[in-house]
Amino acid sequence: MERLHRCWICVSALVGVTFAFSGCGRDIMRTPTSTVIDAPFIRLPLTAQSWSVDPFSNVLRSGISSLGAFAHGRVSFSDAIQGALRDQIKNPLLGLKFTDIPASIAPAAGGQTLDVRFHVNGVEILGYQVRAHMLADRTPFILGTLPKLSAATLAAAPRDWPDVSAARDAIRAEMELPGSSLTFGKAKAYYHLAADSLVPVWEMRVMLDGRPFRAVSDGRQVVSFAPDFFSVDGTALVVPNTIADQAVSYTLPDLVGDGTLTSSFLQSKPVGTTPVQETSETFSYGKTDSRFAEVQAYAHVQSQYAWFADLGAKWYGPAPLQIKIHSMPGGTTNNALFMPGDDDGTLPSINVGDGDGVSLQNLATDAAVVRHEYGHHIIYETLQSTTGESLVIHEGLADSFVFFHADDPCLGHSICPVGGGACILDGQCLRTADNSFKYKGPEWEEWAGPNNQLGHLHGQILSGFLWDMRKNKIMSTDDLARMTLKAVSYFKSDSGLRDFMLAILTADRELFQCKYDTQLRQYAAARSLDTLIADVPAGCAALPSLTGGGGGSLQTFQSGGDSAATSSSHSSSKKGGICGVVAGSTGGGAASSAMILLLAVLPLLAATLESRRRRAPAPVKQRTRR
Repeated sequence: MERLHRCWICVSALVGVTFAFSGCGRDIMRTPTSTVIDAPFIRLPLTAQSWSVDPFSNVLRSGISSLGAFAHGRVSFSDAIQGALRDQIKNPLLGLKFTDIPASIAPAAGGQTLDVRFHVNGVEILGYQVRAHMLADRTPFILGTLPKLSAATLAAAPRDWPDVSAARDAIRAEMELPGSSLTFGKAKAYYHLAADSLVPVWEMRVMLDGRPFRAVSDGRQVVSFAPDFFSVDGTALVVPNTIADQAVSYTLPDLVGDGTLTSSFLQSKPVGTTPVQETSETFSYGKTDSRFAEVQAYAHVQSQYAWFADLGAKWYGPAPLQIKIHSMPGGTTNNALFMPGDDDGTLPSINVGDGDGVSLQNLATDAAVVRHEYGHHIIYETLQSTTGESLVIHEGLADSFVFFHADDPCLGHSICPVGGGACILDGQCLRTADNSFKYKGPEWEEWAGPNNQLGHLHGQILSGFLWDMRKNKIMSTDDLARMTLKAVSYFKSDSGLRDFMLAILTADRELFQCKYDTQLRQYAAARSLDTLIADVPAGCAALPSLTGGGGGSLQTFQSGGDSAATSSSHSSSKKGGICGVVAGSTGGGAASSAMILLLAVLPLLAATLESRRRRAPAPVKQRTRR
């Protein structure tokens, strides 16, 4: 039954419409009787080379001389990254565009982040990116996807683009169904890299039946078509976590003052009903009042927004984020999803169904549901692919932030009817971090099925790994949250599980000087995640740190000593080295930054999952929740 669930997450089962995609994403099957398209069915393949430089080995041994020059104060960080990229690419016809990114997630004094895109004849190659981070101690941490292009291809790159109207016509011919509404936003010229060929394409926002998609066309056919969706103080009566809790008075800060649940960053927009409006700015309703759920959903998103703000996260993108209860995300009431905003003015939104009371219930009133979706908003700033391993990270960390906020490893205490079949712990938790699941263990393989489809359930390995640090009293939930948020700030748009492990270790290094390195590796090994970092030496003792400098003086190295722990493939760092290694990265699994899937928080199965329950851990004990 889990295999059926995964198929919905990846393709979205539709009434009257079926879509399928192959490895190159061009197979389309459809019955032209429906005007609803919910499925990301075409994907943009990348011809790419993953590249990473992490802070755990000596990059000088890999011959990246520009980073060595930076380490000794001879060149700037920007010049060092440009030199390192040139060492990798070795072709001056491929242009590099650098953007200095201000830190909005857990900013650190003295750090710097550069975003690098690749250009030919002044036109960007779609889907390729490098994120280069200079940590507070001037150590580089780089994650990237480099285009693989021959010199001949670069020299012969076309300079003429098809008429944009031809691109729109091609999209309309393939995507517009009878009775549907399709409108186009502003188009931008890119190169699309297919094999060793640069193809001129137009990329544009398309609104199909009121829902945003990102389309790419070369004027003859659709190259990619993917969903682009996943914001005066008042008072309210709000339940702290679930409908079973006693409602208490809660402050709703920064309302715009028009009597609605609207602030600078958040707005309530229920579907099918008029939004609540109280000129007194007091939203106090009983639990049986039809307006109660709207207030709960808004308040719980606001509390998660405030919690992240306390951790140092800053708002990004358009605002306000709209909170839409009574929705039918993906055509079902048993679901919730986040849809990101866009530069063209499309607002981000959280969409929540009501639940049918059989499979799931209380979706708008249980704090965990909308807090999970808001977590996707935070993570999406850096990690924008939601396929394969990237989806596992999205789901595992969105869950983890809920667990950290509530200091409770159970997601959705009130949403699981007994016997409903949709929850990992029947009648208790949709998902749980209090588990013993392992990376590529029996549960992982069972959930993935023969097609190796990864999703929500696999995220429990990551949330469980992080929660082990709390359960065993190694770290507080506050420190776990800070470390995890810092790790999110390092991701590139399609990071995978190796990136996740490198980012977590680097966040511990940056925030806690490797205080938790030993335990993180211990619990990673218990879940077989250590295989992802087998080449990464343990502990800060193996990591050289930069000292001295200032003005025009030469930067020098000073190692903290030799590491007692070395990997099977790398010796521990020696004095005089700079941290980092050039190596292949697992990337984002499917490695498709142009592919955006629905980030549905809830499984949609009504059938019983007896095999899953047999594998599930013991029931979660009740914990005090704040």
